[in-house]
Amino acid sequence: MSKSINLKEVRKHLPHGAIKEIAKRTGYSRPVVSNLFRDKGMNKPKAAAEMLKAAAEIITAHKAKEREAVEALNAAMSEA
Repeated sequence: MSKSINLKEVRKHLPHGAIKEIAKRTGYSRPVVSNLFRDKGMNKPKAAAEMLKAAAEIITAHKAKEREAVEALNAAMSEA
């Protein structure tokens, strides 16, 4: 795994429940997933890559939902 990724910073961007969802999607236990994002060392690059991919998908979906909510609120307030 590349050390250019700040795993603690990635963790800050994960929405509530993301660790559980990453574990579910990848088949790894919640403690293993949590340890990855606490940067406690991961000597399995394939596992880390799978978890990071799932994290990226979750963050992307969460950000899209946030944008949609803001757009909906702005539209509702402009109609008032």
